[in-house]
Amino acid sequence: MTPNKKTKVINITGWGRNGSTILGKILGEINGFFFGGEIRTIWNKVLPDNRLCGCGTPIKECNLWKSVFQEAFNGIENVNIDKMKSLCEKYLRNKNIPCIFLPGVKSFINSNLSFYIKNHGKLLNTLSNVSNSRVIIDTSKSPIYGLLLSQIEEVDPYFIHLVRDPRGIAYSRQKKMLVQPDENRPLVMKQENPVLSSLLWNLRNTAAEHLCKNMKNKYLFFKYDDFILNPKATITKILSLVNEETSSLPFISDYEVKLGANHSVWGNPNRFESGIVKLKLDEEWKEKLNKKDRLISTLITFPLLRKYGYKLIED
Repeated sequence: MTPNKKTKVINITGWGRNGSTILGKILGEINGFFFGGEIRTIWNKVLPDNRLCGCGTPIKECNLWKSVFQEAFNGIENVNIDKMKSLCEKYLRNKNIPCIFLPGVKSFINSNLSFYIKNHGKLLNTLSNVSNSRVIIDTSKSPIYGLLLSQIEEVDPYFIHLVRDPRGIAYSRQKKMLVQPDENRPLVMKQENPVLSSLLWNLRNTAAEHLCKNMKNKYLFFKYDDFILNPKATITKILSLVNEETSSLPFISDYEVKLGANHSVWGNPNRFESGIVKLKLDEEWKEKLNKKDRLISTLITFPLLRKYGYKLIED
């Protein structure tokens, strides 16, 4: 990468279990693109516990990530991981997302997170160099993290606001899912009840809209359903957004993609899967989410449900 050239970063934002991992993996198969998963977690979840890279190797032993940290910081041991973790856990949390609506929030971020911004920018820029990628896909989803990305000098940010029916997410977030299949240290994804999940769905999506309202040339909105039912069109629109070529897409049919291994740092456990994947809507919730939880989620989210074109009562 030439000096002063910014790294394009596609930040998929919204609320978790929205299909961001499979979208990121598809984009990551395109020449010049790198799928990094939820990169914001590298400082507070991945490096401190040496968790698995998407390639199946602990991150500190992964050749790609070792090269990134060597070039950026002269080795992982020279990064103040404790300070980065502390800043991440203090500021980049759901409870702080309402701050995104306050005047002066950008100045606050620049004042209090300058150390984080400097090191995270160096990480992303070096990752682009080492992976020989023009575009990095970051599925971190948190709008407050997205705002932080927009303050990093080395980054040219683009935002994909991906929305899934909150009742589908509420059902998914009740499941036990193994997010880290480390043989001796397995880790299950945090479960949430439909009330909390639906409230956070409102917060994350409202904040994502606010974050991107003045970024018309760097922002796209997709519903999960439209992405799965029209995956090629979705990918083509994203490539157009970031001014990249539309050749060499990984589709082997309209709804099948061939996915290789990746070096994502965190996310849905399907980031570890490779091979031929058939895209289909996950609508298990329509049969298995109980009536009480469905009603609770609908009542909490109904203004945005209607805005995004979802039915209040499913057939």
